This record gives sequence, C-alpha cells and structure tokens, in this order.
Amino acid sequence: MIGISKESQLKKFKEAKKGRVSKKELKNRIEFVLNKEVCQVCNKSAELDYPHHSEFGISKKNDKSLINICVSCHREIHNKGFPIHGLSREDTIRIGINNNNEFELLYKV
Repeated sequence: MIGISKESQLKKFKEAKKGRVSKKELKNRIEFVLNKEVCQVCNKSAELDYPHHSEFGISKKNDKSLINICVSCHREIHNKGFPIHGLSREDTIRIGINNNNEFELLYKV
C-alpha cells in the first residue's frame, strides 16, 4: 500500500499553519474586512459572502490576506476561474495584502 509518509503529512500540516492568527485576531480581521461593505472584486455588490482568503489551497491560506467577496463573484471564480471583472488572481492577492497592511496600521500589529 502506497501512501503519504507521516513526515510528509506533518510538513504539509506545518505549511498550512503558516500565516494563521489567533481566533481573537482573526475575528478582528474579519470585522475589519466586513466594514468595507462592498465586494472587493466587482466593487458593486453588498450581498457579501463571508470574507475569504485571497489565495486558495490548504497550504496557502493566510489569515492576513482576507478579502470581501460577494456571493456572485465567489461562485464565478469557482466555476470559471480568473480573470474576473478585469482582475487576475494576483490582483485579488494584492487586495488581500493591502487589507492586511491597512489592518496592521490601524491596530498596530
């Protein structure tokens, strides 16, 4: 039987934890992003989904790169991918990084 070694599993788990913050800080970051009150992809819809990580994939999820995204844009990204509304995947990652920078300036993290 071939499988993933325990060492490989642990490495993936440790990589997945990089960029994670405490529950309290995550709650503050989510509130900060939600206060933007509009989708940061289409800049129109206020029918927001829960803030999402700007990069996906278990080892790439970074709590410091959350973006506001509406239900429609979220669905479109999963169904069709990028580009969306003229934005590339890199553009949405940049938005998440900008949100992080604003948050850290405001809260002096």
